[in-house]
Amino acid sequence: MIKRAAELRHGSETALRGGEGTVAMLHIVDKEEASQLGRTFAFITIPPGASIGYHQHLGEMEIYHIMKGVGTVQDDDAQGIEMLAGDSMVCYDGHWHSIANHTDQPLEFLALVLYTRSE
Repeated sequence: MIKRAAELRHGSETALRGGEGTVAMLHIVDKEEASQLGRTFAFITIPPGASIGYHQHLGEMEIYHIMKGVGTVQDDDAQGIEMLAGDSMVCYDGHWHSIANHTDQPLEFLALVLYTRSE
């Protein structure tokens, strides 16, 4: 399957997971296209002063890969961790995380949410 840039779904969400401001999302792969392996693969832009709130993943894991900008992450109890372009993080099943943009430039990253399976 090939998806052209013009076919990708654009969206935005205000107060995502209890965060601040409005986050823009370019949905690369939606849940319906992921063969029941995950929920989303998206390119996310967080404008200055905005964030995705602190939230838990249950039955899934999420990977962030920073493409541009600086994000401030909370990873479970570890707070104030700066992530730069090229950095990645994984929030495993049962864990908590958030990401915020405290700079004056947009924060851009890839987000992949995969379902976890227990044997």
